[in-house]
Amino acid sequence: MARIKICGLTRRQDVETAIEEGADALGFVVWPSSKRYVNAEELGPLLSGLPPFVQRVAVSVNLFPEEVRRLEEAIDHHSGGGAAFDLWQLHGHESPETAAALAPRRVLKMFSLQEDKPLPETRDYASADAFLLDTPSHDYGGTGRTFDWDLAVKFKQTTSKPIILSGGLTPDNVAEAIERVQPYGVDVSTGVEAESRLKDPLKIRDFIQAARGAVCEPSPHPTA
Repeated sequence: MARIKICGLTRRQDVETAIEEGADALGFVVWPSSKRYVNAEELGPLLSGLPPFVQRVAVSVNLFPEEVRRLEEAIDHHSGGGAAFDLWQLHGHESPETAAALAPRRVLKMFSLQEDKPLPETRDYASADAFLLDTPSHDYGGTGRTFDWDLAVKFKQTTSKPIILSGGLTPDNVAEAIERVQPYGVDVSTGVEAESRLKDPLKIRDFIQAARGAVCEPSPHPTA
């Protein structure tokens, strides 16, 4: 069964809906240029008090390790130490050295796939725990557009690490995407929105139900 991440969360009510419907992971954008950005003060109440088996993912773009540490300190300050991220999703052009420098934090490295370009070289990112595949975008995601899923199938053959599929997924196409690619997990933001920054509870429910109903081979990977 593919794991499910609901991303771009900005409101506690959307966090609670995602949890109630059965999401495995929640994503929070900490890149200030994103329209879904949430700052340290807002993150405190969003991250606090979540169930222990729901993972909290920071979605960052081109942050240096010292910036990550400052953000973590600010979140601790605003939450009284009761909030922390389980994973860092590197959604920009971070170098292998940057990914490695974030240890012991767990890292998801994003790659965008394009038909007219070679598949990304993953062996330099030995420190990454998993790879997330997204649609190419000048704004680093959130396009609401899919890419050729056959490229994701080919990419899977180049690595033994877990693959999370993103990019234009919706309640209407997520089951097909899972059955085609057989990813470790799927990631959605725009596809479950009522409008920018605001999630639609019915879309969240329908997305998770569709993903759970997809035919997915047992994953050989441990939980990322």
